[in-house]
Amino acid sequence: MSRHTRPGPPQYLAFASLVLWCAWTWQSSAATARGIPLTEQLTDHTPLWWYALLAALAVAASYVIRTPVPATRPLERLLSPTTPLPAALTTTVLALLLPPLLLGVPLGFLTSDAPLSTRWDGYADLVTSPVTLGLCAAACATVTLLRRRAGRRVTAGG
Repeated sequence: MSRHTRPGPPQYLAFASLVLWCAWTWQSSAATARGIPLTEQLTDHTPLWWYALLAALAVAASYVIRTPVPATRPLERLLSPTTPLPAALTTTVLALLLPPLLLGVPLGFLTSDAPLSTRWDGYADLVTSPVTLGLCAAACATVTLLRRRAGRRVTAGG
């Protein structure tokens, strides 16, 4: 099966998603480590150059990525119509909620002097924040829509 008929997202979309996921992991883990709300992390503790770099990476991906990137293969499998939808949605939510739990809570002492109880409170605030719930809903909707689109391409092509 050639690269052009293979189901899954275009390479630039997969790469841009990977860049945004890395940014989410960084910011949500930092908020958890400091025990502060995510909105405060994004507004008071993030320099402007971070947003410029993130936008440049996400936008430039469509011009730079012309060949498959090995790091995006898990995302392509996730969006494949052969993966069961509940598994794809569960993986999506876990990909958003596990990094701050694994990095921000136990490793937060490396970047913050907040005690462990404060980091746990930060994680609880992060998980229940409207920003996180909205991001999880948007990510699940995107996964569902892209899987449908990929499924139609496979059915129409084969």
